[in-house]
Amino acid sequence: GPVGRASARAARRGAMAAGGARADTFRILIATDNHLGLNEKCQERKNDSFEAFEEVLKMAVKMKVDFLLLDGDLFHDNVPSRATMVRTMDMLRKYCIGDGAVRFQVVSDQARNFDRVGASNVVNFEDEHLNVKLPVFCIHGNHDDPTGADHHSALDVLSSAQLVNYFGKAQTTVQPNGKDTTGAIKVWPVLMVKGETKLALYGLGNMRDERLHRMFHQPEHVKFVRPAGDNKDDWFSVFGIHQNREGYGSKAFIPHNVLPDFLDLIVWGHEHESKPEPESVQGLEKAVVLQPGSTVVMQLTEAESKRKHACLLEVRSGQYRVTPKPIPNQRPFIFASVALRDHIAAEEAQDSEAVARFLQDHVEGLLSEHADEMAMRDEDARNEGRAGESSWLDPHKKPLVRVKVDYSGKDNNRPYTTINVQRFGQEFVGKVANPKDILNFSKAASKAQGRKAAAHGSTANAEIAREEELLRNAGGGGGRQIEQLVSQNLSAEMSIIDDSDLSL
Repeated sequence: GPVGRASARAARRGAMAAGGARADTFRILIATDNHLGLNEKCQERKNDSFEAFEEVLKMAVKMKVDFLLLDGDLFHDNVPSRATMVRTMDMLRKYCIGDGAVRFQVVSDQARNFDRVGASNVVNFEDEHLNVKLPVFCIHGNHDDPTGADHHSALDVLSSAQLVNYFGKAQTTVQPNGKDTTGAIKVWPVLMVKGETKLALYGLGNMRDERLHRMFHQPEHVKFVRPAGDNKDDWFSVFGIHQNREGYGSKAFIPHNVLPDFLDLIVWGHEHESKPEPESVQGLEKAVVLQPGSTVVMQLTEAESKRKHACLLEVRSGQYRVTPKPIPNQRPFIFASVALRDHIAAEEAQDSEAVARFLQDHVEGLLSEHADEMAMRDEDARNEGRAGESSWLDPHKKPLVRVKVDYSGKDNNRPYTTINVQRFGQEFVGKVANPKDILNFSKAASKAQGRKAAAHGSTANAEIAREEELLRNAGGGGGRQIEQLVSQNLSAEMSIIDDSDLSL
């Protein structure tokens, strides 16, 4: 039963924890959603993404990991600026290239793993002209996905420069039967061996969620290739994916239960909230999901105000453990929620000056509390002999501040007035990193709206079930999908219409 499976997973982790590191233990640092180049036109925040990524590289070198796994969105822009590309390549060269021993082997067909046109399809540390001390394996995300006729990504530039090992590009094949011409995806593992430990690393770069959702629900449209031989379960299988998780509408996500049963660990990118402990989820019998989250604040939400992490994965002979590794020197992020109706009398609901005064005092109070906390942390560090050591918060960086303001009225009465957010932020220029968007006004849903939303959720779930049933039954005339119709019509013999046949 589920309890037994959970106990087995716990036992495997416990055995790994008790055994410690050995010569046949894979040590892998995992990070995702680095978004290099984020806010590069903002003088205050343009370095945040690079500084966080450099901390990840420093951790990888210090911990002497076997390789660094990046699970998508290394770059923020699909076409990074030259400044971003140069800075990224300089960092990778500094921390990844040089004298050092790589203590594992890649034994899979590398031509299938690393499909690079015009370059040798081998991992960079097997290049006789290059010394690599920290291998980097990466897939693309939705920000840096391949585009154009040649299907190239910004990661292809880094791969051609032998700085990273870019894998997980969708390798589409055409189904042989005439009823289905939408194509299929084969996911080939990068097979690695270190002593007695065997690791199968699968990766699938980002695709449009609706398309991949549909393909997972059609037989043989997404096929994971298992290692050859009779002892397939000897391989510890890790899968890196960069898609929406559940809760994004009827088909704009990838359900957990469509993923293969043989997987041991699923690394889920694209979701920015840091959940650095493996979690068991409904729909997965064996695998657990690890969601490291972004290394830099992407959106000013409560979920992203928490500590950012990379994750250390250790694997030995099928046993494993995951250790969260907080990323040091992060920009402080203060998040708070406030309801105007709890602090301002109803008689002043339309008084914009009263609202502005209250919110200004509220933000000033948050900044004062933050300054006191930073001073206390500094004093504790000095008293404990840790002065000068890295902390997860950098006290020298101006904090990000976001106040979610509920301006709905009391008892469904007229809502409170809002104020100009940018004008409000002028009072905090030089004090915070984001003066233009400190405030976020929103209204709480009424009870009637809540009941309507709940009913809509039930309807939406029923609609999902109906859609999935149609997808399972696809293949007949009524179940054909758009891609099939387009492909079938375009493959038919076509000719140019004669001018005489046109009514001009």
